[in-house]
Amino acid sequence: MRVGVLEAKNRLSELLAAAQRGEEVVITKRGEPVATLKAIRKRLTPEEGEALMARVRARRESLGFTTTWEELKKDRDEGRR
Repeated sequence: MRVGVLEAKNRLSELLAAAQRGEEVVITKRGEPVATLKAIRKRLTPEEGEALMARVRARRESLGFTTTWEELKKDRDEGRR
């Protein structure tokens, strides 16, 4: 969404809500883009990070991926010789 500076000033709360929903708001001055308004990604707590990694590992296993990161790096490095 593109809005001019005056419109952005008058609709700031609405534009912030749009950014929180994932929309990117480009603020223009005389038709030229000067700023972007977008949501800040939330940092995960250590517990949330561990839970996310557990879900990723479970998903990998359910899809049949058994290769470890170390094996992938070894294969990559062997291909460089």
